[in-house]
Amino acid sequence: MSYRWEFKADRSIPYAPVWVIPEGSTCPLTARGFDTPIAAFIADVEGAYTLVLEVINSEGEAASDEVTVVAVKEFPIPETFHFDDFHCWPNPFASTIVFGFDGAGIPDRMSISIYDLGRNLVWSKTVANVDAIVWNGQTVHGERLANGPYIAVVAIEGNGNTFITKRVVFLSR
Repeated sequence: MSYRWEFKADRSIPYAPVWVIPEGSTCPLTARGFDTPIAAFIADVEGAYTLVLEVINSEGEAASDEVTVVAVKEFPIPETFHFDDFHCWPNPFASTIVFGFDGAGIPDRMSISIYDLGRNLVWSKTVANVDAIVWNGQTVHGERLANGPYIAVVAIEGNGNTFITKRVVFLSR
């Protein structure tokens, strides 16, 4: 199977599609690999974002569906952040892996650092007010990494507490 995500386009306008996203938005669609149905974006303007997923099976037959995500200006963040369990999926992964957690609320900050077995930092990302981070198996410079194990060091901060864990993740393209 192969998967393709894109923002929905109004193709009735000649010469160039008009994406069905809020006016003024410039957010990119990321993690839209062909081997996984996972896609991600961070809304930069409030309003409705409509995405289309096209799935093609091994016989070349295609089907599609769409989803609309509505971004609001003021997201209700619970006053207390509560952490239960950390997870990363899928593991092993072919094109993207999602690092997230179970709990309540949104942490103040979440960071992921990926190391090879020689303890060399190959990729890292730190973001605020999110509940997941997606990694595509590439270095910070966009180079594809070789198949094999990598060490993910995760830090999740909220309510004055920091949770740190390590996981071995397997890249298998």
